[in-house]
Order: sequence, then C-alpha cells, then structure tokens
Amino acid sequence: MTEPALHFSVPFALLSVAGADPVLCSLASVSAILPDLDVFVGIHRSCTHSVVLHGLFVMLGTLMRAIDPNVSYAVLAIGIGLISHGLLDVVTGYSPVLWPLSREEFSVIVRLQVTFRSSVEFRPVLEVRRRPSDQQRFVFLEAALITAEGLIVSAILMALSLLRWSSPP
Repeated sequence: MTEPALHFSVPFALLSVAGADPVLCSLASVSAILPDLDVFVGIHRSCTHSVVLHGLFVMLGTLMRAIDPNVSYAVLAIGIGLISHGLLDVVTGYSPVLWPLSREEFSVIVRLQVTFRSSVEFRPVLEVRRRPSDQQRFVFLEAALITAEGLIVSAILMALSLLRWSSPP
C-alpha cells in the first residue's frame, strides 16, 4: 500500500516540474489521496482506484476545456492526482486499475537486478501479475501510514518542488 505522503508528494512534484502553479499542484495532491477514502466503507482498492474511470474524468475535463477555455485547469489537476493514485498502488500491490474493463486486479513488478561476477550484469524485470478481483468488505485493515522510505522520498520531492518556486528564474 502506498502511503498518503507519497500519494500527495508525487503528483505535487510532477506538476511542479511541468510548470503548474502551487494551487493546482496542491489540488492534484489532495485529489490523489481521495481514492483511499474507500476504507471508510470497509473496502480498500475498490473501483475508486480505477485508472480507466479517472482517465475518463481527465478526457472529459480536456473536452470541456477545448469547448470552453474558461473551464479551469483544476479539473485536469484533479484527474491527474486521481490517476497517479492508481498508478502508485499498482506498483505496490494488486489494484483494480482497469475496472470496469476488467474484473481482475493487477500488480506491476519493476526492478533492476544487478549481478557482480567477473563482469557486471544488469537484468531489468518488468512483470505484470493479475488475479481475480476480491472486493469483499474487510473487518480489519492494517496498513503503514508512514514509513521511513516514504517519508524521506516525500520530503525530498516536496523540498525540490518548493525550491522551484523560491528560486529566481
């Protein structure tokens, strides 16, 4: 399970690098935490984690903006935050990112294995795993809200983002 600090800091940093203003970055980041509110109804990683649904939201926002330029970029920022949530979760475990197109949950394994022998060998691994969706209510959910790694990565991403706005162009 990706922790809330990472869900917040990753879209914040990405949009910051893309040149978005702090308000849009913050809006996307708060939106990125919203899919985990499904825990309050006793189900986690439910349809709220669907990249398909969130992608449709982004496409609708893009279409609305194309029709009427007065439509705020906020709609797109919210969609980007929501999509980032599903993408982060799918690399940390199983998630129904393709719901409703698929009733399966997916997990993506990405790593670079390095072997030191007489020469150095690099072996990239990209594996997509899938299993039937098991959307049952839980009675008990145990998850780390903060880890040392997540806290450090989030702090670095946020510091770099904030430095971008504080330094002269």
